[in-house]
Amino acid sequence: LAEFGHHTTKITRKRAEDQIDTLAKVHGAGYSNPDVRTHLHLFSTWPEYFERTLTFGLEAACREGFRMAESVLPPALFAREDEVWPKTIASLDRHREGDETYVHCDVHLRNWYVTKDDRMGLADWQCSSRGHWSRDLAYCLSVALDIEDRRAWESDLLERYLDGLARHGGPRVSFDSAFRDYRAQMMTVLAWWTITPNPAPSMPEELQPRDSTLCFLERIGAAMDDLDTLDAL
Repeated sequence: LAEFGHHTTKITRKRAEDQIDTLAKVHGAGYSNPDVRTHLHLFSTWPEYFERTLTFGLEAACREGFRMAESVLPPALFAREDEVWPKTIASLDRHREGDETYVHCDVHLRNWYVTKDDRMGLADWQCSSRGHWSRDLAYCLSVALDIEDRRAWESDLLERYLDGLARHGGPRVSFDSAFRDYRAQMMTVLAWWTITPNPAPSMPEELQPRDSTLCFLERIGAAMDDLDTLDAL
């Protein structure tokens, strides 16, 4: 038996390390596994996937969703509302410059599950793409962890991820380089959740439960504020 994640699911340090190890293994295979490399071209790139959502009215929906989330966003971040969408596009452009591997692209906590032996598993691979690993990492840590835990564990978990990525066949990446990408990729993580309280017209009326949405937006906003994400682009 397994229990799917919820915003109330406590991600302990052990569980967070398990998430990081899973991502490192998946991303590493995208660099080193011949079977994965052979089929990688069949997937859209993450920027291509994102751009398709623009035809559904993503920009307007995200802008309004950002305003709707004011109560849970840091005031300093909310005050820079006019910068958010242009920096989201800048983040996407930066993503294009990175090397490509296989990425899940929707690693929010509700897509993780906890097994009976307290291991973390990952489900719902419908957004899988070719892209840079930094989006998955930024998405996972910002959404899964309580704010204070992320602040305390963030650097150690990033180091652990980089070691795991290299061990599983990916490149050896410096911490400073990885941290710059990690900061920058928070922008499209925010977009994926500001659309949730205000879905575009062609989307279902309720994409996620409101309590989960507000919790995750609060965590993402705090991460962006802590990391000065808007100034990283």
